[in-house]
Amino acid sequence: MFEIVFPAGLGILIHVFTALTSEPFALLRDVDANRWLLFEHPQEVLQTFRPEEVTEKLRAVEETVNQRGLLAVGFVSYEAAPGFDPALTGRPDGLFPLVWFGLYDTPRAIDLPPCPDAPVPAAELWESSFTPAAYTQAFERIKQWIREGDTYQVNLTYRLRRSFGEDPWPFFVRMTAAQGPTFGAFITTRTGPSAAPLPSCSSALTEPVSNPVP
Repeated sequence: MFEIVFPAGLGILIHVFTALTSEPFALLRDVDANRWLLFEHPQEVLQTFRPEEVTEKLRAVEETVNQRGLLAVGFVSYEAAPGFDPALTGRPDGLFPLVWFGLYDTPRAIDLPPCPDAPVPAAELWESSFTPAAYTQAFERIKQWIREGDTYQVNLTYRLRRSFGEDPWPFFVRMTAAQGPTFGAFITTRTGPSAAPLPSCSSALTEPVSNPVP
């Protein structure tokens, strides 16, 4: 099981996170109030690793929030796409949840600790899932589809991979300090085969969906 290891210099928030290492918690950026909200001690966790259960779990999250007045914090992974449309494909590994939501009571506001003074590990080279030749071939195929009227837009993406040996928490603190994101989250599931935290920070603006389940 993953354990958070705090380097020196993380300040008074150490006790907050060491108390939470045995269960899920979530840390979200509250943009309007310029603060971070800590969600701890979930009343319930709803998750699935199966595409056919994706919409069912999302409905359960919505119903539980409405009936019990709880707050839902979690995520829907990219690999959950076939759960919304069987025509879409995904490559779930069975280790990372397709849908994961913790249902919490009222969060408490906290400040992030200062950026740790520990040395930053040297970054390894990123490895692309596409060779230049494969990318060019795919790009030409897309142009042909557009010319033939089969589609009008295609998002051509590929994966970059590298090993990650850092402790995710100081990595998140350092990333947040460097980028000054408008939005950010640090979520630990603590459930299932994969219990690693999910750090994220972004300046992108997203709008809430009023009815996300068809």
